[in-house]
Amino acid sequence: MAFDVSALANYTKENQDSLISKSLFDAKTQKLIVADGNVMTEVKSAEQINVLDTDAVFQAGGTCGFNSSGTTTFTRRAVTVGKIKVHESLCPKTLEAKYLQLKMKAGSIPEEIPFEQVYSELKAGKIAEQLETALWQGDTGSGNANLARFDGLIKLLDAAGTMAVSNAKSGTGTFTSTTGGTGVTGQTSAFTTEVGVGDKLYSGSVLIGTVASITDDTHIVLAANGAAAVTAQAYTIVPAASLNFASPILATAGIVKTNVRTIVDTVWRSIPARVKGKKDVVVLVGWDVFESYISKLIDDNNYVYTAGNNAQADGEIMIPGTNYKIIAVHGLDATNRIYALRTSNLYLGTDILGEEDNFEIFYAKEAMEVRFVAEFKLGINVAFPNEVVSFKLA
Repeated sequence: MAFDVSALANYTKENQDSLISKSLFDAKTQKLIVADGNVMTEVKSAEQINVLDTDAVFQAGGTCGFNSSGTTTFTRRAVTVGKIKVHESLCPKTLEAKYLQLKMKAGSIPEEIPFEQVYSELKAGKIAEQLETALWQGDTGSGNANLARFDGLIKLLDAAGTMAVSNAKSGTGTFTSTTGGTGVTGQTSAFTTEVGVGDKLYSGSVLIGTVASITDDTHIVLAANGAAAVTAQAYTIVPAASLNFASPILATAGIVKTNVRTIVDTVWRSIPARVKGKKDVVVLVGWDVFESYISKLIDDNNYVYTAGNNAQADGEIMIPGTNYKIIAVHGLDATNRIYALRTSNLYLGTDILGEEDNFEIFYAKEAMEVRFVAEFKLGINVAFPNEVVSFKLA
């Protein structure tokens, strides 16, 4: 005789005493801003960052009289907050047929869920996770529900157009070149505003030539005959400034271990002179770039940079030989973007500080369900975009 168990499903042990929540990351960018105190509260829709700047013009002394010189300028940049809410309804009765029934209180009208603390911590962590991404990648024109509530730093800084750029930039329109002459012809191009004398023009990874003069928006003269013939092709421009890369780092190459240290070094060296040496200057990268950077340091025998300290475990180390810290933030993950800036240059707008951490879990008697409710406002911007160094792939 033997047991006949063919009618029974295989038993999978389910741990009723603990629910394992996913690994979460906090809104680290938000914490960096809060630490420097640049938080604008009671913002209902939008509020201006009022920026005051002045110069100092020296004059010859040793004589009487007064001759005014210099200018004090007021400018403004708006922090527009997104109005966000998170609602979820939970019917406790759906748990009664599962192993979770063992953790439910007795009674046919359950008014709470048995894992409320775990659930609320997980939900709060998920909100922080989505906010961290939105602070960088937010775009009100996107179709993504979690990114469309306010514009993030990537979009805002790209739109400002006055920041230092360390890599090649994509040219408007297309261009045509020949190997039999120095002329380059553009199609719907903007050479007069995008190209400078000494800049290098590339088609993909192929150098076409160095710019000798710009005739108009659709005509350029090279210093020598074109190195390759192309017809109506997209192009990239490598600025002539000595700190910029000799050739563009293309999107097809990505930021990888073989080029990441060169990129990071070029970024911090491109920080504007007036900003250099400030204590709050940091280089911000995604965790993918940060780990490539650490790997390169190990390859270069910089073993002093180990994860045996809390700072590196949190994604922060000093760039070798500098007083600049490189910090990993999840909001830049998989973006292939790097920024060098002063954290005091970032402004966060909200109605009540920490409002996103406040939520309610309550029993809705009329629906016989448990409800989660959170609602808050949040937005971000920079005061001085021209103090920000940005790297992006060409």
